[in-house]
Amino acid sequence: CQITADEPIREFLRTRGLAAGATIKVLAAAGDGGLLIETTHGMLTLSADLVHLIDVTPVRSAAAMSAPQANPPGELPA
Repeated sequence: CQITADEPIREFLRTRGLAAGATIKVLAAAGDGGLLIETTHGMLTLSADLVHLIDVTPVRSAAAMSAPQANPPGELPA
């Protein structure tokens, strides 16, 4: 992830395991845009205002990547 915020906010997030290059897991999303995430330091609740300052690159888990994909009905495997 990349964080585009002032240093005090970046430091706050860094001490909770959220810094550039960190891998996070989204556990829940609120209707207002807030998120409950899991970092290497544990769970963290982010307000919608903080969420807008964080750019992430989605990655698929190893389990999802290795799971066989089903063929659509009527389509034969390659």
